Amino acid sequence: MPLRPPTRLRRARAAGVSLAVMAGCIAAKADVARAESPTRVVEPVAVAALASPSPALVGLPSTSIELAAVPVDSVEFQTAAEAYRAVDADHTAARARRAGLDQSSTALRAEIGRLTAARAA
Repeated sequence: MPLRPPTRLRRARAAGVSLAVMAGCIAAKADVARAESPTRVVEPVAVAALASPSPALVGLPSTSIELAAVPVDSVEFQTAAEAYRAVDADHTAARARRAGLDQSSTALRAEIGRLTAARAA
């Protein structure tokens, strides 16, 4: 059974329905946006000051900026720093090896494609 082409009346109804649906969606979004927006202005809360260092730690400055300038030098720190440097060097070498392998793999795939095209021709 062949399909009948839509008449002007059907097209007009379809257009009217789609416009009504779109208008309803826009109105619903506007209502949600209005409901979410606050009607009153909220004043920002003051940030509490940082707590001072423990009294057991004698000689430390009382502000965090000055605390950041305190030199850290101990056997534990040096051991941890050396371990970090060793792991960093291993990861850097692994990244370099991976980049080399990716480059080799890409070049080999290109060569395989070229040889396949030459064999097919």
